[in-house]
Amino acid sequence: MTARDEKERGLLGDAVCIARDHFGISGTAGRLYGCEGHIFRIREAAGTQWVLKLSPASLADSIELQCHVLNFLARRNPGVATPSHKPALENGLPRVEFDGEPWLAWMVRYLPGRVQASIDPKYRSPHELGAVMGRLDRVLSRFDDDKARRYLRWDLAQGKDLRAGAGPVKDPVRRELAGYMLERSLAAVDRLDTELRKSIIHGDANDHNLLIDHDETTITAIIDFGDLVETWRIVEAANAAAYALFD
Repeated sequence: MTARDEKERGLLGDAVCIARDHFGISGTAGRLYGCEGHIFRIREAAGTQWVLKLSPASLADSIELQCHVLNFLARRNPGVATPSHKPALENGLPRVEFDGEPWLAWMVRYLPGRVQASIDPKYRSPHELGAVMGRLDRVLSRFDDDKARRYLRWDLAQGKDLRAGAGPVKDPVRRELAGYMLERSLAAVDRLDTELRKSIIHGDANDHNLLIDHDETTITAIIDFGDLVETWRIVEAANAAAYALFD
């Protein structure tokens, strides 16, 4: 066993201890992919699986918002599965040390299934995607949390901030074209601002956040509510359509 393997084995053991000591979940740990912090799948002996997330303290408000909305959805029927939140034994967000750094620990139920990104795009159904996100947003329209009224760089309603992103585009022709299209879009959006209905949306219906059934068409679950935000409701459809067009 290499030194790197030995260190990873120790870190997996630390994750097991965090799950046991702070959430009362005993099992084995395996790594999951994540953009921020550390994510582990904890498998209990009986087969039940959980996701342990270790996130930076700067994301405390976002995590609390996600836990709140997952608890809200668990009491309703959005027509699609969403992860259930596992509260900590001491309530709140436990502060833990992992790999020599401080983190906030939180846990949700693991949902089995394949992500839509793993299948051939020809099997994806735009109708299924629209129907699922519509049912979810109908339920989310009754959800309220002040933390959802926040700055989020991915929120299309806050698109004016994209002006600052023109600099890194090296090709002057592409930079000018991107700037022209941005200004044209912002001008159109400004005229619609007061007419567009607002509510809290999922905001990130990309194919890595959608789990599918064996038929490779039916969406069975939606995960990752990290981009939850109160914005124009139509942004949900716009984001979903943009992701669907990538392939």
